[in-house]
Amino acid sequence: MKKNKKIALFGNSNNNFFSLARYLRDRGYDADLFLCNNELPHFHPSCDSYSLDFIHYTFLLPFGNLYWFLDEIEGLKKNESLLSRLRNYDIIFANGPSVAYLSYFDIPIDFFVPYGMDLVNYPFYVNSANPSHRKHLDTFSLYQSKGIKESKKLLSTEDILNVAAYEESIRKLDLSSKVVAFKTFPYIYMEFYQREVIPRFFNASYWAEDFYALTKDSQFVVFHHARHSWKSVREEGRRVADKCNDRVLQAFAGMVKDAKKYKPKLLTFEYGSDINASKQMVEELGIQNYVQWLPIMNRKDIMVGLYYASCATGQFHIGCIGGGVQSEALVASVPLVHYVNPLRYDLNEIYPFIQAKEIEEIQKGFESCLKNPKKYQQMANDALKWMQREMLLAVNGICELIEDRLVSISTLGDLCVKPIQYKTKD
Repeated sequence: MKKNKKIALFGNSNNNFFSLARYLRDRGYDADLFLCNNELPHFHPSCDSYSLDFIHYTFLLPFGNLYWFLDEIEGLKKNESLLSRLRNYDIIFANGPSVAYLSYFDIPIDFFVPYGMDLVNYPFYVNSANPSHRKHLDTFSLYQSKGIKESKKLLSTEDILNVAAYEESIRKLDLSSKVVAFKTFPYIYMEFYQREVIPRFFNASYWAEDFYALTKDSQFVVFHHARHSWKSVREEGRRVADKCNDRVLQAFAGMVKDAKKYKPKLLTFEYGSDINASKQMVEELGIQNYVQWLPIMNRKDIMVGLYYASCATGQFHIGCIGGGVQSEALVASVPLVHYVNPLRYDLNEIYPFIQAKEIEEIQKGFESCLKNPKKYQQMANDALKWMQREMLLAVNGICELIEDRLVSISTLGDLCVKPIQYKTKD
């Protein structure tokens, strides 16, 4: 069914769909990537690739700024050539605000692949301090909800069924029968980023020499690249976004006291709403000489930095398996200190990692990696094998869903779509 069939992927938050597009193209599909006009700069394909091949199948859309939804819709009504082109795809994947725009013009979505707020926030109510946005956002939410509910399948990781905010949105939108979940998802294109491969691309990174210089004198490097989001979200009561960066900083400070001779270093990034609060905590803990702040960085450079890390950190509140930070550490074969909720997941069925949640546990994780690097490097190598296996299963599963959908379209009925589906908990 692949021959002469065209696939479109709309939206690219976290470079999720750029990764999926490459996997699909590797399998022989004619897949195009469409970027919304609200994509963050570091989520451009050029930030996640060492080549420019993506220019042949990546296109920029004149919409995606939901705060001016109605104005952009009026512009689209006059762009008949674009609308005609978008209607010409056989299979459509969508996430982010693109769902509402496609829904408005009755362009059917085959697979909705949420990244977070497009499922939890966008379909219901989007806050804005500007009263001029209200009429745009109310209409946007209406069509976002419509597009999600009319999509044929919702694809994600098992985290979608193990995070309360996602479960609640799925319940409200009555999507449980549509959810198809995998242990991992093609959120990261693994081919170039594995430890034995990535040194070939050091010359293509802006930061390769800098990472070497920053770490060459240190015998222990903690790579903390989660978004700094902890103090403000607690004050506002939105704990779902809490990365617990403060616990990481306090755990690192505790380790530094007994490990100064190893010249430990924590590399972290000026990314998130609580950068200033984290910097203040670094000063208060007296570890400013051991912490290196770096600017927001492309994934292709972050993966180079991970090559020099002794261990990496995930997040320590939500307790989910996946996420960009965790996936990047696993692909780079770096020991991961992270928290997964044991009440919602069987820890024996997921990748090996160092389970930690509280400050003392995180500190102990750091100290274990420092004292026994060979043991934990082997753990990281095993985690990569898990990732490779589950990624293959996910890509194969998505290709099967595409083929089933193409058959159902050609026979004018969903006669062959019978994938394994996961239902929300009662």
